[in-house]
Amino acid sequence: MNMPAADPLANLRDLHTPPAIEFWPLAPGWWALAIISICLIAFALHRWRRYQQRNAFKKAAQSQIKQLSAQCDDDALYLQQLNRLLKQTALAVNPRQDIASLHGSAWLQFLDQHSNDKTQPFINGVGQVLGHGPYQANTPLIDRAALNQLVSRWIKQQSIKRLQA
Repeated sequence: MNMPAADPLANLRDLHTPPAIEFWPLAPGWWALAIISICLIAFALHRWRRYQQRNAFKKAAQSQIKQLSAQCDDDALYLQQLNRLLKQTALAVNPRQDIASLHGSAWLQFLDQHSNDKTQPFINGVGQVLGHGPYQANTPLIDRAALNQLVSRWIKQQSIKRLQA
C-alpha cells in the first residue's frame, strides 16, 4: 500500500533573516569620505574668499570708471581723476616706490609694460592723452568711450603678486 507521502518541507524550520543593515552608525569609510568632503569644501570656500578679497580693488575701480564718466563734464578733471584711479590701482598691485613718482611718458610706459596689449595703447594709442593731457591748459579732444575701455581692460589685467621675501 501506498501511504501518502508526508510533506518533507513541513519538517523544515522557518528561515530567520539577519537584521536589516541600518543607516546609522556609519561605516568608517563613510566617515572618512565625509571628513574629506568637508575639508575640500572648506578649502574651496577659503580660496574663493581669498580670490574675492584679492580682486576687490578691481570691482571698486570698475565702478569708479562708470561714476567718472557720468559725473565729470570737464575733460581736464576727467583725465586727472582717471589718472588718479589708475595710480590707485597700480599701487594696490605694485610697490609704492615703483609708481609714486611716475608721470608723463614714464607713467605711460609703466602702464604699457603692465598691459597684455602689445600695441602699446598708452604710448601710441588713445591712452597717450593720460600722459600730458591733464597738465595742459587746453585739454585735447578725447574719446571717452575708448579711453574707458582701455583703462577698464588694463584694470582687469592686473593681479596682486605674492610678496617675495
